[in-house]
Amino acid sequence: MGPEEPQSHVPMCSLLNHHFSHLATKFPECKFLMILAGQCVPNYPVSHLPTLFIYDSGCIINSLIGEKACGGRNVLEDELKWMLAQSGAFVIDSYEALYQEGTPITTPRSEQEQEDYSDDQSDHYDNHGAEV
Repeated sequence: MGPEEPQSHVPMCSLLNHHFSHLATKFPECKFLMILAGQCVPNYPVSHLPTLFIYDSGCIINSLIGEKACGGRNVLEDELKWMLAQSGAFVIDSYEALYQEGTPITTPRSEQEQEDYSDDQSDHYDNHGAEV
């Protein structure tokens, strides 16, 4: 295994590396770095792979440790993007931007967001549900 290869004996590390190569082009303000676990932390447990550390201004702000925390063995690129945004790796402008890209929105809306959405929708319909 060469120094530039992901932890090839951990399939999810290869999957994440594949997703990161695409996400890096979509979010050029974010740096995606990879290091072999043993080179970063001697005797780092393989059971903790993959491990993602999210930094901002040189300080760690979040971490995702293990397969489950990283979305599971079949995590989709859009799911990973959403998790990284929630972890502070980068900012996604709005729920609408995610929706337009086809990313499933699985987080519940706050009560205020629900009210705002209902108000916006009622502007387009009369009292009988007919579109105006």
